Amino acid sequence: HAPEGTPVRIAGAFGKRLDHTLANLMLLSRFPSLDFSMEDPGQRFFFVSPKKTSPKNRFRAPVGTPVSLLPFGTVIGVEARGLKYPVHGLRMESDGLLGSSNEMSEDEAEVAIESGLLALVIQQPALGG
Repeated sequence: HAPEGTPVRIAGAFGKRLDHTLANLMLLSRFPSLDFSMEDPGQRFFFVSPKKTSPKNRFRAPVGTPVSLLPFGTVIGVEARGLKYPVHGLRMESDGLLGSSNEMSEDEAEVAIESGLLALVIQQPALGG
């Protein structure tokens, strides 16, 4: 029970079972204003929502790092800067347009939306190599 706006990092939520990973994502999608990220050595995951005013909507990663923008339902007004394929006012839907395999074009990027719930997945370099 942390105060609202307290960042929460969740480790080990991906695990080895896809069904558990999906259940964790679906559970967290019920709380769009929660400032959380799920992380493991290879990736970081969090939601962007219009309710969220977190500095986490701005993130740093090396140029060339893969970044995916994945809509949970309908997402309107997607804006992204600092990515190889910039996004301006885009409408994305889970049964339509997906934004997988974009990448960092600068060392900092920012993503915002007008409505809906957008998942961000940022790949992280493997440890030790």
